[in-house]
Amino acid sequence: MKYAIVGTGSRAELFISALVNKYRSDHELVALCDSNPQRIKYHQERIRSQSPDVEVQGFKSEDFDLMIRSKNPDVVIVTTVDAQHHKYIIRALQMGCNVVTEKPMTTSDQNCRDILGEVDQSGLEVRVAFNYRWGVGVSRVKEILQAVSYTHLRAHETEADLVCRLL
Repeated sequence: MKYAIVGTGSRAELFISALVNKYRSDHELVALCDSNPQRIKYHQERIRSQSPDVEVQGFKSEDFDLMIRSKNPDVVIVTTVDAQHHKYIIRALQMGCNVVTEKPMTTSDQNCRDILGEVDQSGLEVRVAFNYRWGVGVSRVKEILQAVSYTHLRAHETEADLVCRLL
């Protein structure tokens, strides 16, 4: 499965690392897109240092459509500033891509209706990612597990529509 990420600020780092390392055998990061070319360059250099054989092309945010047409990702991951999520979600769906977006999916009722309308029309999916690392319940589970374990708990992942990470 091929992925493109739009928005390369700090929220993108978890997705980038997972795609070029742990999940690399079945998933390919094919493009990065951002309004800031320096952030793209930073991530490209970071990717090269972790996986020297992986080359990920960068695109300016105004070239989003070109990125989709030329790289043909199956999934677009949206990690832009919150107020821009709807713009990229809707366009990715219109261009035939499923979407994973950081929370919040969007910042207004109308944008939400527009996204849901496009989901209905396209038949594609939008999933909202939420890193629930510091919640009270998650922190308490970590404490309990560490109290009964002889080893230090570094991470736990539950993969479903909600991903929990205990760090």
